[in-house]
Formats: sequence, structure tokens, C-alpha cells
Amino acid sequence: MASSNVTSAQRASLHTVGLARLERTNRPRLPINRMCFVGALAEKSDAAGVADFLDKKVRSLGDAADTTSIVTGLLLLQPSAWIAIVEGSLASLSDLLRAMQSSSAICGVKVVCCMDDIGLRTFSRWSSKTNLDVPRSNYMDLDSCSPLLSDLTISMLKLGHALDPLTKEEASAALDSWETRLADMMPSNERVQQAVELSEVPSLADFIAIYEKPKEFPLISDQVWPPNKPLVY
Repeated sequence: MASSNVTSAQRASLHTVGLARLERTNRPRLPINRMCFVGALAEKSDAAGVADFLDKKVRSLGDAADTTSIVTGLLLLQPSAWIAIVEGSLASLSDLLRAMQSSSAICGVKVVCCMDDIGLRTFSRWSSKTNLDVPRSNYMDLDSCSPLLSDLTISMLKLGHALDPLTKEEASAALDSWETRLADMMPSNERVQQAVELSEVPSLADFIAIYEKPKEFPLISDQVWPPNKPLVY
């Protein structure tokens, strides 16, 4: 048998190969998740209360030494509803979900989308915009809620791609003048409110019950052992 000329120093473990691939693609070592929410505004859940709660909670999550755990995203507050998109680690987003569920400042929250292991962030910081009025009378006729939820998520991602290259001050100015600079990307009052009212869109409580439930993976041995008794002819 021919001996191998590859020394132990030349061998690369699967772990090393995986880390090198992450570095080449500029991806973090821990996966980043993305979630999009909509919620209602009411007497006990006004725009100022929602903005103050989410701003404080988001900025309290994560550690500067662990950039994966930091939560970034965008919050838009409209006359009767709000929409937000957040990106961060599973632990940070789980903490945010539980805080939202227990907060009296937020009500009627629905989960528009959840994406695991997104690779790269669309938002490098957290931003919010209050007093945003986008009337278009463009309610969507739906056979299912998927087109509406996709439209809202894509609109928020387009906003992220447009705002992220700007400085914080430039992004704030762009949101202030959204009619001339971001009109094609801005989700309308009607569609955000429509998502809040749709019963098919999971509530925050229903989503958390699924999101944090331990997963069970049936093993093949559980399915084939003990074997079935032989048939008696």
C-alpha cells in the first residue's frame, strides 16, 4: 500500500474548512435570524409607547464584543398600526419576543415572517420613524395571506438596502422625505392594517408557542424496532 505524503500539518479538519468558508463569504460564525412584525395602535398601545419600548429593549440586547447578538432593524409607526423588522441571534430575538409578549405597551402583534440563518444583515443599526402616514387605498384582494406578507417583508428589505449605506442622519432625513425618496418602497397604512386584522397571520403568542417548542426528531430505530410480529397464515 502506498504511503500518504500528506502530513498532519497539511490536513484540514471539517471544522477548519467550515470556518474558512465563513471568513471567505464574510458571514458570522453564529447564524443570524430575521423577523418582521405588525401590531395595532390603541389607547393603551400608542405610537410613543411602542417606539419607546422597542427602542429601549432593542438597544439593551447584545454585546459589543459579540456582534451577532446585537439586534438591528427598522420600526415604522403609522396612524393606526406599526411594522418592524429585526435581525439578530436566536437568543436575542427570543428575548425580544418574550419582552414584547409581556409588555403592556404593545398589543395585537402578528408575525409576518421569520427567516433563519440569513447570512448577511440588511440593517447595520436600529432605526425608527414615528408619525408616518402612507395612505394609498391599496388593500390587497387575497385568496391567501402569503402575497400580502411577502409584499410587506420585501418592502421593509428594500428600505433597508436603500437606507443602510447612508449615515444615521442621512437615513433619518430620507425617512422624513419618503414621498420623494422612498415612495416606491414604503408599506402603506392599508396593507399594514390589513395584516394586523387577518386571522390567518399568527399572533405573537401562537408563534412563540411554536418557535420555542423543543423539536422532536423520530429515529429510524424507533420506527422499525421492535419489528412487527410475523403474519400467521
